[in-house]
Amino acid sequence: MHRFCCWLVMYAGLILNSAVATEPIAVVDIPIEMSVLDDYRRFVGTSSVYDIQSFDHAGTRRDVVDMVLVQQALHLGGYPLQFNFIPSDSSARSTQLFVRGDVLISLDSVWGQTANNLKSHVYISSAVIDRGDYVAAIFTSPNNQKTKSIRQLSDFSGLTAVSSRAYAQDWQLLEQLPLRELRDEYNWSSMAMLVSRGWVDFMLAPFPQHRPFGYRAPGIELVAVEGVKVLLDDSRHFIVAKKHPLAAPAFAALQRGLAILRQQGKLTRAYQECGFFNPEISHWTVLRPAATNASVAKQQQALTGL
Repeated sequence: MHRFCCWLVMYAGLILNSAVATEPIAVVDIPIEMSVLDDYRRFVGTSSVYDIQSFDHAGTRRDVVDMVLVQQALHLGGYPLQFNFIPSDSSARSTQLFVRGDVLISLDSVWGQTANNLKSHVYISSAVIDRGDYVAAIFTSPNNQKTKSIRQLSDFSGLTAVSSRAYAQDWQLLEQLPLRELRDEYNWSSMAMLVSRGWVDFMLAPFPQHRPFGYRAPGIELVAVEGVKVLLDDSRHFIVAKKHPLAAPAFAALQRGLAILRQQGKLTRAYQECGFFNPEISHWTVLRPAATNASVAKQQQALTGL
């Protein structure tokens, strides 16, 4: 019976190739980190996600843009899905959800290394952010003068940082710096709190849309170190769990839709308007420690446990 249902789903996807479906084909549960979901709901408001054309709004962030683009791509590809967002903690990022087929699709893009390490379990989309295009800011407390003085790699000597092993590229880069300590925290808000209170010197995060480059939230204030940025040297992709019964038609539609968005110039424009591709920091110095194959292998093994 399960196999018969899967064939029905695949057949439904095939007959939609020639036209864009307007009604959701299925309702799919998707766990989303609470902070991301809150920002997404504020951004979308009462609008239809399919009608969103502009991403130039205060507070819009890369992962919110990812959520919108996935849904628009599926719609343009002829396989619209209605997502039931389930508020979750940081375990929503667990790769094991995709290995088991518990979650259909990543609404937050993942690193190419992570995706390739899971390629026997997932379909991997074309890149939505190309390798070499992902730069991050160094965020610290407004009162941390030593960290704010960073201008070259040697200036990281003796500093402390916080990230998550689940952030494969971030962790790999930070391990190559001459830090006194690298702390592993799974929750982004906890990281920001540690840095804001001065208990840890810095963390990495995307640049906001406009100056002043900083983050403010209740109990949290962070500022970006001026004049420098770090390169996270990998591409970003969406993944679809092969074991999920909707996987084949959903992935085919996703690829078709992303191709349309790319042809329209909407992928680049969306990331530009949210501030991720930021012309204001184009002349800043790129800090990039040399990567090693050993560190790449180590991080992938730690990330997936496969």
